[in-house]
Amino acid sequence: MNRTKKQSTDAQVLAAQISLLFLVSFIIIYIASSYLQRSPFENLLSFYGSDGPGMYPNAVLPKPYGVHFFGDFLLPQWQSNLKDPWVFKKVVGPPVNNYFPFSMAVFWVFARFSYWHSFLVFLISSFLIFGYPLIRALENYSALQKTQIIVSSVILTGPMISLLDRGNLQLLLVALCLVAVHAFNKKKFILSAVLFGLVIAMKAYPVIFLILFIRAKKWRDLFTSAATAFIATWLPLIFYSGSPLQILKSVWENIRIWGDVYAHGYLAYNNSIRGSLLSIEAFQLPYLSSLCNHLYSNIGIVIFGISLLVAFVLMCPNVPRVEVMLVSVAAICGLVDYVAPYAIGMYFIALYFIWTEEGTVPRKWLISYGWLIAILMMPRGLPVKFWNTNFGFDIPTYTSLLGGICSVGIIVLIFIRHFSANNLRSVLRFDLLKHNFVDQ
Repeated sequence: MNRTKKQSTDAQVLAAQISLLFLVSFIIIYIASSYLQRSPFENLLSFYGSDGPGMYPNAVLPKPYGVHFFGDFLLPQWQSNLKDPWVFKKVVGPPVNNYFPFSMAVFWVFARFSYWHSFLVFLISSFLIFGYPLIRALENYSALQKTQIIVSSVILTGPMISLLDRGNLQLLLVALCLVAVHAFNKKKFILSAVLFGLVIAMKAYPVIFLILFIRAKKWRDLFTSAATAFIATWLPLIFYSGSPLQILKSVWENIRIWGDVYAHGYLAYNNSIRGSLLSIEAFQLPYLSSLCNHLYSNIGIVIFGISLLVAFVLMCPNVPRVEVMLVSVAAICGLVDYVAPYAIGMYFIALYFIWTEEGTVPRKWLISYGWLIAILMMPRGLPVKFWNTNFGFDIPTYTSLLGGICSVGIIVLIFIRHFSANNLRSVLRFDLLKHNFVDQ
């Protein structure tokens, strides 16, 4: 029986890349954990199985079901009921809190239920919001194909495992971002603007996605998004003690001080370019380690240089929207101080655009980006020298080694693909903002 051979779509090719590397990493982690006894399996796959609040007050603890408490949901939910959640008062007081006021307000809403009920509400509502735009993005595929692509590209990935294991608010944030970009694609610009405003109020860095409104010249919607973020940030401050400016200063201080602490102390989980430089430096190779040490000492200049590449791509009229969003996500996941494994879930937003804008990027380039995305989607908690090194928070792992390299690699590849004298002149003349430009 003869069957016509159909060419695979971009979504199917990327799903194959992600699932292949996930399987490889899963097998290696199993061998390292079970056969070499380097660390408990859960440490290498995500985090500690026993993730209670440690030395903090017993009032934090809900009724236990085993030893796992989904710590990234447990602690902020408890903090949201404090009068001043952002003040760190030694180890016997509240844990350090760098969540924005609107994030605390979201946790406060969930805290109206008992802990385990609130976690289930959070999980179910996040998944329902998360699933809708992904299913709609694959509307031209059969039910079986949708299932295969979503399971391979989203569910069976390192970031999703980490999101669920930690119970991190990032799950809801990514879900709302997906609905926002889906609304934008369907030309529901007001809804999209409001949702983007809310996610910006939650964690700030999705502000880069407002490039969508700039490229589309939707200035009213851009203002709507900014106004929503402003109101959602300031309104919760009414319900906490202290002046609003002092609270925002405390949030900023926590982010500034603890960002560098996390970059070093939690190196094993850090996917940023800082993590990559620290990991390479730890190899103590002649010249290369010295170079990485020098780059890390001047990380501000390094980030500024990479940011210029990002700005070029975002402001170049000839760059397809798929690559604009891919670079935006890579900037979020590569350039800040500390990028936890669950934060790599932001790449699900880039997947949405790859799925919905089939064929706008040449296949050979998309495959190159796909391998870098697939590496980022792998569980990579293995120590770099796992054959003779046990896991620890502050040791180099394949998470810290490859995370920043892959995100920056995506930025560099897209920059190389589009850099030309004509495009550079176009960027410098701000052709993007001229009336005759229509975003692709």
